[in-house]
Amino acid sequence: MLRRFAIALMLAAASVSPCIAEDATEQSVRELLAAMNSGELGMQALRKMMPTLRGLAPTVPETFWTEVERDFNPQELLDSLVPIYRRHLSEPDVLALISFFKTPAGSRFIEKQPAILQESMEAGQRWGERTAYKVLEKLREMSQPLEDSAPPESE
Repeated sequence: MLRRFAIALMLAAASVSPCIAEDATEQSVRELLAAMNSGELGMQALRKMMPTLRGLAPTVPETFWTEVERDFNPQELLDSLVPIYRRHLSEPDVLALISFFKTPAGSRFIEKQPAILQESMEAGQRWGERTAYKVLEKLREMSQPLEDSAPPESE
């Protein structure tokens, strides 16, 4: 299935002139966002953020938070994503992605995407912490000889 998809992508790419890429339409981008389940993924992200927000204002009544959650509008997110996708993807790209996300592999990717993103963010955070530690260690090592070679203070 994935092999057929790759062949279809190559054929689609070969049939499109590299100089004249057709801009993605709003309709096709919205179809892609629906195929990717973007609205629900956005809602999941907001729901995960709610405990943090609640923690910032622990004395706020629960009714406030219920109302805030009820007012979440995934359509606002989708409306803000459409011009971004249109700016970066051509119509053939969008149509190929729609086709992919309708395949079993694409469906599995959408299903697993929240966990992949969560684990990727955690891995990125750990990597960033390790990198920062290494940089701090190197800075410390560099400053050590400078401190040792400084002239003695006069008494």
